[in-house]
Amino acid sequence: MTEIANFLVGDVGLGTILFWAMAAALLIAGGKWGRGLALASLVLAMPVASQLASLPLDASTHGSSEIDEVSQADAVAVFGGGVFADDLGGMWPSRESIRRATVGRELAQRLARPLVISGGRANPALAAEAPVIGRILGLDEMAVIEDKARNTEENAHYISLLARQNGWRSVIVVTSRSHTRRAASAMRSTDVRVAAVVGVGPRPVFAMPMFLPSAKGLVRWSSVLHEYAGIVWYLSTGGIRPGELAAAGRKQLSTV
Repeated sequence: MTEIANFLVGDVGLGTILFWAMAAALLIAGGKWGRGLALASLVLAMPVASQLASLPLDASTHGSSEIDEVSQADAVAVFGGGVFADDLGGMWPSRESIRRATVGRELAQRLARPLVISGGRANPALAAEAPVIGRILGLDEMAVIEDKARNTEENAHYISLLARQNGWRSVIVVTSRSHTRRAASAMRSTDVRVAAVVGVGPRPVFAMPMFLPSAKGLVRWSSVLHEYAGIVWYLSTGGIRPGELAAAGRKQLSTV
């Protein structure tokens, strides 16, 4: 009995158990609308649902191990992915920031290209992202630290300014897989060529657990909807040109 309890609480998760209980209650006693809501929730709570919805957001042109061919890129540009504060007020890069910057560092070293880490104070209560990432990962000496950008559009803008200052004609964009379309579209909209787009993180795997409704499955929709909302907002405000959105996953190799 103890082993079953440990499995349910530890492996399945208390949030998922509560979600199943509420869905079951609605299915049994919720009436027509309650049952409809329960069924919709169960479908949306399958991790595969948010994974499928995120596929159009992936504009990756290369995996990090496939990038040797991009010899015409002048720099590697990493879009920051957030920071957080610990209980003592210390600032640390988020998991996404670490992943992105680690891949960017490896690419910059392998291709012998300048590395840009872009990220300012997206949250006024936290520190600027790029200096924190640079400090924790030891990139201060090798990377150009851009610490003004507060969002993806500003990442692209300030990277484009650095490109003009340094004579870079094209960059490799490095960011999380589901962020690549918005980031690459914003970068291309500055008229800096995007030689390649590297999506950090694993590709979706549609195994059986992905079809099991869970509380985590619902939570995953937060980042997916955030990306779609960001794309719509940038299209409406001019941060992304419509033509660049569809072309975001295409290579733009520099011409001399």
